[in-house]
Amino acid sequence: RENTAEWKQLCDRFKRGDRAAFAEVVERTQTRLLRVCWLWTGSESLAEELAQDAYLRAFEKIQSLKEPEKFPAWLIQIARRLWLNQLKTSEHQVRAQELPEVSDEELPSILESVAAENQGDRDWALTVQSLLTRLDEGQRDILILMDIEQLTHAEVAKILEIDPGAARVRLHRARKALLALVKEHVNE
Repeated sequence: RENTAEWKQLCDRFKRGDRAAFAEVVERTQTRLLRVCWLWTGSESLAEELAQDAYLRAFEKIQSLKEPEKFPAWLIQIARRLWLNQLKTSEHQVRAQELPEVSDEELPSILESVAAENQGDRDWALTVQSLLTRLDEGQRDILILMDIEQLTHAEVAKILEIDPGAARVRLHRARKALLALVKEHVNE
């Protein structure tokens, strides 16, 4: 977790029009935002486009940010809304990709591997992304935000616009659904 006082100072500078502050915001959030966007879209190019759109919207709306210490979660919320709007108004479809082979030895625990951000293993990342696309949108969102991005229940509840208790219930159900898909994949 990053220091909330640092985020407040950085966002205050950003609100005053400090271009260096905006560049620092991008630098601090880019990896996470691109990862979340890629998991939603299933495409690196769409993820990059969505992230750029989210940064532009954040730049336009920074004055309305009431809790600057929560900027990273606010940015993800912006990206999510933009993605949902794109899904409603365009031909973008989240598509399941062909799953690469993963042996039992490589699958100690999907949630541990996802939470550990196993970025060095491209096949594993594609497997996780493919399995996530087979879940419904609500399950996918909660797993991405809680288990991959490791946001708090409160942050996730705000992003998804639900009660924190509902976030806990969704997370439990989503984990069960994902584990069922993992078992199915391993047995194929």
